[in-house]
Amino acid sequence: MVEVSLLKCYEQVIGTSAGSRGIVAADRRTLDELPDLVDAVRTAVVFVGVKGPEGTGNGSGFAIEPNPGDSAAAVVVTNCHVVEGCEECKVLLEDGSEFDTTVRLSDPVTDIALLQLPDRLEATLEFRPLAEIRIGEPVLAIGSPFGLTGTVTTGIISGLNRTMPSPSGIPMDNMIQTDALINPGNSGGPLLGLDGRVLGVNDQGGAGLGFAITGDTVHALYDEICETGESRIHRGSIGVRLQFRPFRGPERKQWAQKGGAIVVDDPLAESPAFASGLRNGDVIVKFNGKAVQEPGAMVRLLSRACIGRACALAYLRENTLHEIEITSRARDDIQKEKSDA
Repeated sequence: MVEVSLLKCYEQVIGTSAGSRGIVAADRRTLDELPDLVDAVRTAVVFVGVKGPEGTGNGSGFAIEPNPGDSAAAVVVTNCHVVEGCEECKVLLEDGSEFDTTVRLSDPVTDIALLQLPDRLEATLEFRPLAEIRIGEPVLAIGSPFGLTGTVTTGIISGLNRTMPSPSGIPMDNMIQTDALINPGNSGGPLLGLDGRVLGVNDQGGAGLGFAITGDTVHALYDEICETGESRIHRGSIGVRLQFRPFRGPERKQWAQKGGAIVVDDPLAESPAFASGLRNGDVIVKFNGKAVQEPGAMVRLLSRACIGRACALAYLRENTLHEIEITSRARDDIQKEKSDA
């Protein structure tokens, strides 16, 4: 019988260079050094307290370095569902300092919110790109479950590219799965690698499963509001309701993807989809050359860059592939008509 040391496995993983196996680590850390890592990162993790029409609540968050040229004195990342509808929002630091904060962005589609504080914070965290995250690597989750500030739980990356619901009802793709405990109040806190960088924003959990939103998503949102100077994310729409339709057996082999987005009702009158001839039962498989093979993929692909531009769309009708051009409109223009994409 061969005995394998968990500590040795961890040291082998986190001591590997990025060029050979894809892990980027600022330091080689062993389990004995975890308390030092926690001490270093916990000062950037905050308690988020909110008050609204339905009472009080709390969650977690963490400070990031503002983008160059950004007018924000300090930026704290949390979940949209933590602050949605709040009338007052406060941030409590580890040292007991308390700040009133304003909600700079609250995006139900991604369940990300960005808070703005009046003063810079000494401690901030940085993100690690999704492409550098590996299944099986050890992680820490830090936050305030049940109001217990500074709580640390540990686990591993259990899976990638999971799909989970969002407050908007539109599925969120590319979620990170972990077995680190994530309980009510952990929402908005960081999921950290052993290099001290944030792998994701803890979003939901239970029964030994936790899910986090990727740092790539946060970066994209933050970059957009810095570029536009607005407090909302602009998305395109073609005016249809969609459901994910998985492919099976021969279909998956024939079309070389896992599924598509089926149009579940006739497109909205005078919408881009209606004008282009899409109809109930069509299955969208590609948009702008990218496969639509995950729930919610169309919402992600209909970014601000697509609004008002002719885009290529491929769909199946009676197992025949059709390709058309379609020009999306701003989602706000037809949001009141309850389109999904």
